[in-house]
This record gives sequence, structure tokens and C-alpha cells, in this order.
Amino acid sequence: MAAKHPNPAALALVAACLLAAVPAAAGPLTEAWPLLRGEGPGSGAGRSVAVGDLDGDQIDDLAVGSPGCDLGAADAGCVAVFYGGGWPWPTELTFADADVLILGTEAGEGLGAEVALD
Repeated sequence: MAAKHPNPAALALVAACLLAAVPAAAGPLTEAWPLLRGEGPGSGAGRSVAVGDLDGDQIDDLAVGSPGCDLGAADAGCVAVFYGGGWPWPTELTFADADVLILGTEAGEGLGAEVALD
């Protein structure tokens, strides 16, 4: 499942809630879910989000695109992958907390503008 939203800041917050393969033991959905922060202002964190089982453990994982991320080069973009099952989650996650961080290498590349998982 891939989702796009015209408001990346709002989607980044929603993305943290999409760690949707939450077992019943993790608590009701009314409990606080982590806030996901991107690399910085203008990074576009949450521009694209996808949920799926990347590591084959039968628990959904979260991929968050950030096409304006400057960690590899100016606006090269990046994709942060958070493996599911790490309950309880902290109150805030950053891209530095990602289990996998894929960086664009060329200025303006915009990696993460669209992410999808099968």
C-alpha cells in the first residue's frame, strides 16, 4: 500500500500511525503514537509512505520518503525504513532512528518522492 498526501507534515504524523501491524498487546489505538520527524525543514518527510513486510518477518514495516533530504547531497532525497515490531515505540522517531536509510547521491535527485512496497 502506498499513500500520497498534499501536506507532507500532516502525512509524516499519519505515517507514524501506519505502523499498523500493531499486536493487541501493544495497547489500544487511543494510546500515544510516535511523532516522526524528517531530516529538517523543507525535507518533504512523509511526501510518500508505504507499508509492507520488507524483512519477511510477517510484520509490516514502514518506508517514508523525503525527497528534499540533504543528507546525501542538496535535495538528493532519502527513504527511511522502520522495521515493525519494535514495541513499545518511543514518543518520537527521527530519520536517524531508521533501521535502513537510503540516501540519494546526486543533487536534485529527489529520492523518496514516491515509495511503494509489494
